[in-house]
Amino acid sequence: MKRKVIILMFAAAAWQSGAGLIWYDGFDYSPGSSLGGQGTWVNSNSGDEVTVAAGNLSVGGLAPATGNMVTYGGAGIDPYVPFAAQSAATWYSFVLKATDLGSLNTSGGYFAGLANGGSYAAPVWLRSDGSGGFQIGISKRSDSGAVWSSSYAVNSPMLIVGNYVFNPNSADDIASLWINPDSSTFSGTAPLPALTTGATGTDLSSLNRFYLRQDSASTTPSVLYLDELRIGQSWGDVTPVPEPSTCGMIAGVFLFGLVALRSWRSRRRAAPDAI
Repeated sequence: MKRKVIILMFAAAAWQSGAGLIWYDGFDYSPGSSLGGQGTWVNSNSGDEVTVAAGNLSVGGLAPATGNMVTYGGAGIDPYVPFAAQSAATWYSFVLKATDLGSLNTSGGYFAGLANGGSYAAPVWLRSDGSGGFQIGISKRSDSGAVWSSSYAVNSPMLIVGNYVFNPNSADDIASLWINPDSSTFSGTAPLPALTTGATGTDLSSLNRFYLRQDSASTTPSVLYLDELRIGQSWGDVTPVPEPSTCGMIAGVFLFGLVALRSWRSRRRAAPDAI
């Protein structure tokens, strides 16, 4: 009985730690500061900085946001965060809000995604729909064609989940994207993606960065906000649900152990004595 309680306590600890989570950033940095140089973020290229903005972007059913958020757009610096090289399916998620498309064109460009050094993978694209809204896309590599969603309106926070899946043959890796997935799937099994592409292109052998990209005024919206960046090894790693309080978890484990112990004692008293 004691062993069962201990196992439950270890399971609760694993739930809290997010064992497959590779990276999380709630952007808990000073508002107005540049993202490059914060934590392990590194600036690449030159131009306008990606900056920290006060406040958060939240999505119902997702673990509560922490820290602040970042804002960027147009042309400028492309900061990236390195992580331990991954050669199996790699997932990412973030909350996105586009507030001003500016002179974004109907071809668009990619503004965030995975990479191996300077080689991009599963980049997320955004383009104008020509009617005041925008569409979101994904491609396997930055030079392979993107597949696109239907239109969305500005000023609405959106949960974006993506992944890059390594397959065994040449040019058969897959990139997929989920846009505002149902919260009932969070921390569980991934639903079918909104967009998937395996377009021809050179496969990568591993991934070791996540980047934010500011290409130009015509290919990147004027104002984007991004928050709650996660990189992980599974759907559940990047779609966590609110955790129960530590006290509540301890109380639950204790109550289970108490009930089980009483049941065990009752069965023992009812059992006939051994002859």
